[in-house]
Amino acid sequence: EEEEEEEEEVGSNKMDVDGEEGDGEQEGGGGGGGGGDDAPREARPLDPPSALETLEATLRFAHVAPTGPDSLPTYPAFEDDPFVMDVRPDLYFAGNCDEYATKLTERGTRLVCVPSFDATSKAVLVNLRTLDCEVIGFADA
Repeated sequence: EEEEEEEEEVGSNKMDVDGEEGDGEQEGGGGGGGGGDDAPREARPLDPPSALETLEATLRFAHVAPTGPDSLPTYPAFEDDPFVMDVRPDLYFAGNCDEYATKLTERGTRLVCVPSFDATSKAVLVNLRTLDCEVIGFADA
């Protein structure tokens, strides 16, 4: 007598490797982001994509650091990869970008490239209810 394996049901907040969502009723949730190392370091081809395009690609890949540890200072994971996104975030950001940029994806994730505060004296405020963004600047004292 063979035992049948139960397949795990995938809800809409679950992500496949290509970033496709399941067809459950739940929406995404939470947020995620990093210091920006993943966006600039990923953008190294001859015709590099923008930080926003790179952020969107890592969301589509469902992996925060797809080239770690080869080109990003990360430790290799042997059991579970801590950089894999199991749930589509509502907010996904990268810091230390050259300039501010934002986009709301078709699936409802707000992507935000936060400019380097040291270089621009700017910060980004995000309304977590509406996912609207506002850039604020600080004058030198």
